[in-house]
Amino acid sequence: SWPEHKPIVTDAKLTDLASILLLASLHNRRIHVTSVSTKDDIRLIALSKKKGLKLTCDVSVFSLYLSQKDFPGCALLPTAQDQDALW
Repeated sequence: SWPEHKPIVTDAKLTDLASILLLASLHNRRIHVTSVSTKDDIRLIALSKKKGLKLTCDVSVFSLYLSQKDFPGCALLPTAQDQDALW
């Protein structure tokens, strides 16, 4: 089992992220979400923090400066609206 004094680190997105946050809440575990890139994930993280979940996150630098507008067809990059939420 994962040591309780260490946070669980994940790069989950969307429904997977929601599931992990629910499990972390049920088991009172700290969690760190890495490489957040969408406004929906930021909203979910903010809501979870508001509810008292011990949660931190980070954003990749390229997600702040490069978007699907710059590279059409690259679904891995955030949309312009996602970038606004990340800032």
